[in-house]
Amino acid sequence: MNRITADQLEAWISPERLHRYRVHSADTVELYMYNARRSTHMSELILHIEVLIRNVIHRELSSTDRATQIPWYLDTQHYGFNRQMIRNLDKAVSTAGGPRAPGGKVVAELMFGTWRFLLSTQYQATVWPVAARGFTGRVRSQRDRSELHAAMDYLNGVRNRCSHSEPVYHLDDAEFIGNASTAAGYVDTAAASWLETLWAQRLTENPFPTA
Repeated sequence: MNRITADQLEAWISPERLHRYRVHSADTVELYMYNARRSTHMSELILHIEVLIRNVIHRELSSTDRATQIPWYLDTQHYGFNRQMIRNLDKAVSTAGGPRAPGGKVVAELMFGTWRFLLSTQYQATVWPVAARGFTGRVRSQRDRSELHAAMDYLNGVRNRCSHSEPVYHLDDAEFIGNASTAAGYVDTAAASWLETLWAQRLTENPFPTA
């Protein structure tokens, strides 16, 4: 592969964006490429966590659909969903094929942020008592909604940075895997160990560039 220069890269991605890499002591081009790979690896772990968390919430809420047999994502009054949540759910239902679409298809259309919102204080009295039953990676007395929400909130912020091609090279490894492990651990401690091992492998594969 032909070696590009920092000046070429700057012309392609803008001086403002590359400035955040030029100010570091590491080689600018190598740091930019390292950041891209790191973003991919972080997104990989967050994707796994999204599936783990959403499957638990969807399964538990679906198991308690009321006698009317209304899917939880359509039962807006019972759960007290706010306007933004209703818009997100309606969009997912529409994209999946309408109200009669399989629940799995609807769930797949919902963004990571939706699951974070469902774990927020606003739904502590409606969604959490039901969803918490499925987080068997923790004993019942240690299932702390605020702890899980904080981990999901952190991961959502990282996900957004990765999605918008923002720098993530400076983010603390221990903080990232700590939050990822906490979220996955609510589902299963084995899942948390799996992600910890996977992250250690990714760090080995993608070492920080030298100056």
